[in-house]
Amino acid sequence: MKAKWLVILAIICSMVVGLGVVTSREHARAAKPQQTLRTFPRALRGTWYRYEYHRYRRIQISAHSLNDDGFKAGIHAKKLPLKISAAQRRAHPTWLIAYPVRYQHGRWTRVTGWNTWDGHGGYFRQIQQRIGGKWLPLLEIQSGSQLRTDGVAFQSKRLAKRYANLKINN
Repeated sequence: MKAKWLVILAIICSMVVGLGVVTSREHARAAKPQQTLRTFPRALRGTWYRYEYHRYRRIQISAHSLNDDGFKAGIHAKKLPLKISAAQRRAHPTWLIAYPVRYQHGRWTRVTGWNTWDGHGGYFRQIQQRIGGKWLPLLEIQSGSQLRTDGVAFQSKRLAKRYANLKINN
């Protein structure tokens, strides 16, 4: 008799958990952006510095372009649907598309080229980190399909060199 009730209880629990998984998948689909961004978010804009391999790396983000250590590309000027045709991709091979993404309890901006596939691209967000008793704005950078933090960028060269080996918790 006890075994029968345990089986019934297990079936009811699995149904409740299964319903929760289906509901959360539907919410995730509904939350996905449908169009690209026309400009980069204000929090990301500015000049950021990283110090790695005994040299500075400068990342400049303006409203309409990204300059990563000499490689400059412009964001597409109009909002586009996320599904872009091959003809559109060939028309402007150096243009970027950007769109908001929620990941790891944060809001990121995903930046990819027109011809990028398989989840590759850059993910950027501004965070506040307490360093040396002060709260500093940092640009957290992730890339690739593994989504691991590649590093952080600072608003000055001095801070970038001083905290070049900083590890943040994400």
